[in-house]
Amino acid sequence: MRRFLAAFVGFVAGLALTWLCLYTLSHANLSPRTGRGCDAEHCGPWWALPLGVALYLIPTVGFTIAGYLSVARAWPRRKTFVVFGLLVIAAVFFMVRPYL
Repeated sequence: MRRFLAAFVGFVAGLALTWLCLYTLSHANLSPRTGRGCDAEHCGPWWALPLGVALYLIPTVGFTIAGYLSVARAWPRRKTFVVFGLLVIAAVFFMVRPYL
């Protein structure tokens, strides 16, 4: 039960971080760089939108796995904080990368 709870908290934390990144970037008056000068909804292939949604869920899956492993392997608090800190940095960079 503790493993499930830790995985669920990691899942919710990943969703919250992804939402926060997307919300901040959408209000920053930035537009992602594309190779053709158009967005995926209007001139991309049919699979671009489902792929985009799947890519936005990658940080959530990472947080879920880290939460489960932190309890299953009884990581010390310091290691848990370091792993989750690195996941936050990686997730933010993953979300900001298309805008750079």
